[in-house]
Amino acid sequence: MTRRTRQIEAATQRIGHEIFARARAAQPGPLELGWWQERGLRWSMEHEELRERLFRFIASLPGLKSPQAVARFLRDQFAAGNGALSGIPRPLALAVGLDGEVPLPPRWVAWAARFAADRMARRFIVGSTPDEALRALARMRERGMAFTLDILGETVTTPAEAEDYHRRYLRLIETLSAAVRRWPPRPLLDEAPFGPLPRANVSVKLSALSAAFSPQTASPAVEEVADRLRLIFRSARRSECFINVDMEHDAIRPATLEVFTRLLDEPEFRDWPHAGIALQAYSRHSRKDLDGLMDWVGRRGVPVTIRLVKGAYWDYETEEAARLGRASPVWGEKWQSDACFEELSTVLIESASLLRPAYGSHNVRSIAHALATAAALELPERTIELQMLHGMGDPLKTAVVQMNQRLRVYAPIGEWVPGVAYLVRRLLENTANESFLRQGFGAGVDERTLLAAPGRLPAPHLG
Repeated sequence: MTRRTRQIEAATQRIGHEIFARARAAQPGPLELGWWQERGLRWSMEHEELRERLFRFIASLPGLKSPQAVARFLRDQFAAGNGALSGIPRPLALAVGLDGEVPLPPRWVAWAARFAADRMARRFIVGSTPDEALRALARMRERGMAFTLDILGETVTTPAEAEDYHRRYLRLIETLSAAVRRWPPRPLLDEAPFGPLPRANVSVKLSALSAAFSPQTASPAVEEVADRLRLIFRSARRSECFINVDMEHDAIRPATLEVFTRLLDEPEFRDWPHAGIALQAYSRHSRKDLDGLMDWVGRRGVPVTIRLVKGAYWDYETEEAARLGRASPVWGEKWQSDACFEELSTVLIESASLLRPAYGSHNVRSIAHALATAAALELPERTIELQMLHGMGDPLKTAVVQMNQRLRVYAPIGEWVPGVAYLVRRLLENTANESFLRQGFGAGVDERTLLAAPGRLPAPHLG
C-alpha cells in the first residue's frame, strides 16, 4: 500500500464516520411520516416470505379493477391455505379474515390498500405531472439539493407508445427549463469550478424511444433512437437543460454507448458539455467502457459527465445469463461491485478535466472514498457531484448537504400505474439482504464493517 493509498484510506474512514454521525442525527422521529415508513421497510426486511407476497400484491394492484378483486387477491396472497406465514400484522390479518376474524368489507380493504400503496409510491415518485413535480423540486432545492427527472414507464411495446414518450421528454425539457429560470440562485447547486451548471436536468432511457430497442432487437432500432435523441439533445441545448443517458440492460449497453458518442461527435453537439452517460460498476465491462469513453472524449476535446452507479438489474442479468448458458456480465458478489466502483471512481477523479465525475450511491464507504480521493488529488471543491435516489436514504442526503457537497436527487415522474415496476424494484433494493441501507440503518451492522475496504477485484473472464 502506497503512502497516498494509506492517506486516502485514513480520510475515507474519517469522512465515513462523519457521514454516519450526521445521518444518525437526521433520522426521523415517531411523529414524522418517514419514521413509520422506515418501520414498515424494516418489518419487510425481517419477513422475507411476507415481503415477497406483499410486493407481488403491489405489482398486481393497478390491474385489480374492483374492490372485490382487491380483497380477493389480498386474501389469496396471505390466507393460511397459501402456505404457512408468521408475523402478519394485526390490521392485515383482520383485512383478510385470518385466525377466525371476520374480514372487513371489500371496499374498506380496497381503499386502505390503494391509500397505502399511493403513499408508498409518493415516497419514490416525485409527481405525476410536471407541475406537481416542480413544486416538489422547488422544496428539494430549498433543502440544498439539485435534481434530475426521469420519466417512468420507459418499457414501450408499440411505436405509438415510443412516439408518445418522445413527445413527453420534449415537453418536459421545455416546461422544466422555463420554470427553473425563475428560481433564486444557489451557488452550491448552480456553479462548479469548471463553470455554471444547468438548473434543468433530465435523465433519458433509450428504451423509451423505440419499441424495438430491447435486449433482443437493439441493433435495428439504433437509427430510430438516434433520430429521437438528437431532437432531445437539440431541445436541451436550446433550453439550457442537461441530459443524462441512463444505462439499462447489458444487451443494449453497446448500442447505448454508440448512440451517445456518435451524436455528440456531430457538428451541432461537438462543443456541447452538458450531456452525460451512466456506467454500472456491477458490469464486468465497465472498466473497458470507461477507457473507451476516455479515449473518445480525448479526441472530442469537450467534457462529458459520467454518472457512476452500482446497477439496478442484477437479478435480470444473472438469470438471463444462466438461461442462455453464458457467463454473467455482472459481478456475482456485492463486494466485487463495490471494489469496481472504487476503482472507476478513482479513474474518474484522475480524469476530471474531461470526464466530470458524478457518483450515484447510498453506500457511505463509496461516498467517503470518492470524497477522500478527490481531496488527496487536490481537486477544487464541488468538482465531483453526489447523487441519490428520491425516497431512499434521506438521512444520508441531509448528511452530505450539511458537509457542503453538491447533491443531485434522481427523481422519477409519472403516473402510479407505469410507476409500479419502478416502485417494486426500489423496494426490493431497499430490503435486499445485501442492501447498504438495510445494513446501515436496519440491522445494526457495525460502522467499521460497513466502512471496510472491499477485497481485491478478480479479472472479468467474460470470454
